[in-house]
Amino acid sequence: MSFARDVGAIFVGGWRSSPVRMTFSFGLILLEYVTWPLAPLALKYVTDGVVAGDVRKATLAAAFLPLVSLVRFTSERLAQGLWVELTDLHMIRITQELGELSQAPRGLEHHERADYADQLELMRNEGKELYRSVQLVMSAVALALQIGITVFLLATLEPVLLLLLASAGVCQRSHGRGRRGDCGRCGDPGGRRDP
Repeated sequence: MSFARDVGAIFVGGWRSSPVRMTFSFGLILLEYVTWPLAPLALKYVTDGVVAGDVRKATLAAAFLPLVSLVRFTSERLAQGLWVELTDLHMIRITQELGELSQAPRGLEHHERADYADQLELMRNEGKELYRSVQLVMSAVALALQIGITVFLLATLEPVLLLLLASAGVCQRSHGRGRRGDCGRCGDPGGRRDP
């Protein structure tokens, strides 16, 4: 529950920085990620058209492929420019809020307190990690939507294809183990056996 609240806080922070950039950037990132699963779907229709001898169907489906690529790459580039501006505005807003927080109380007593200065410095340093947080959260949400669309397409086209996702997860997990060097049959991290 706190994870969802943190993701929501990052979205709200990006929204407060620039609602227009946040909306367009998120829309373009969603468009980029949603178009990925459409290419294999178009290839399916190309293959079905060729096998059935339907030239019109195969041609229309094949003409859809460059359109998918164009939309994907264009939205990726436009979204990248927008989220760079958005993250800069987000960092400026956070810096301004920290400045207001440190300068708002009257007097100098709060500047002499070591714990207050440490807390402000900690927030200032941790703010640097927020630079890409808005873009990463938008990409994560779009990726979750892309995976959902892919699972839906696989399930509707051929439910057996869902086994591909499970096998891909197993392969990815075992590949990660081998790269870290903790594979049970290997003697050293390089994967070579001792003579």
